[in-house]
Amino acid sequence: MITVFTPTYNRGKLLWRVFESLDKQTSKDFVWLIIDDGSVDNTRDIVADIRKKADFEIIYLYQKNGGKHRAFNLAVKKCKTDYFLILDSDDILVKDAMEILSEKCLLINNNENICGIIGNRGNISGTEIIGVKIPDVKVASGLELYQKMNFKGDTLRVYKKMILEQYPFPEINGENFIPENVVFDKIDKKYKMLVINEVLYLSEYQEDGLTKNINLIKTRNPIGYALSLRSMADTALTLKKKIGGVLLYILWTRKFHVKDSFKDFRNKFLYILCIPISYIMEIFHIPRFLFDMFRKVE
Repeated sequence: MITVFTPTYNRGKLLWRVFESLDKQTSKDFVWLIIDDGSVDNTRDIVADIRKKADFEIIYLYQKNGGKHRAFNLAVKKCKTDYFLILDSDDILVKDAMEILSEKCLLINNNENICGIIGNRGNISGTEIIGVKIPDVKVASGLELYQKMNFKGDTLRVYKKMILEQYPFPEINGENFIPENVVFDKIDKKYKMLVINEVLYLSEYQEDGLTKNINLIKTRNPIGYALSLRSMADTALTLKKKIGGVLLYILWTRKFHVKDSFKDFRNKFLYILCIPISYIMEIFHIPRFLFDMFRKVE
């Protein structure tokens, strides 16, 4: 029923831990799809060894290094199941995760308004939730959880494959990073998700991972991050958040000389209104964290 998608880049040593968590699942109704994003370590050999021990299907595909979003696009194309779970190489599942998720998928199978499942994510020891607990609601979009209900934290996400097929990540020449919200915001704008208040997904952020190096990654991929800021502004549910998103988008695109920033922006009237405010923000370095980040990479 579910494809477990793991993108990996020089993380062969961590795949054994992912495998062990999948091997312990109380339900094996899943396929493990590994997309190797141009690794130069021994990932291929490790996957070959893992396959010898696995009693579930493993699909391994290699692509030229192009970033997680390109691996995501490839995985959706190759996915043959109805549901798609994102499980990074530094993450694991609790032993009954797939059984619980399979049951939840059956509940939403015929509901065209629900695109998938969202739940809490915990630290690798399983002792605490990353962020805060998801609000006690049954159905909500990701945008509603983060903006209306003030949820802050990392989440487990399972999507219907047929919906992901309609929202591929854009692929920009010369850039290897596009934030997930560029796709997820669009889906959240149209669909709800089934909310579960259980920790089924455990994470351990690596020193070389996206989370711990996000500022540097953003500045090396300015167009991709501009798309993220534009999406935040377009999908904001309150005027305050929308104005904040527009201002950050203007500041970012001006700083990194992103072309056609005005042409590509949907709400041109609000964009024009925010231009003078953006110049004041530049003069006084407000918000300071943004300008401090600019200085660190110059």
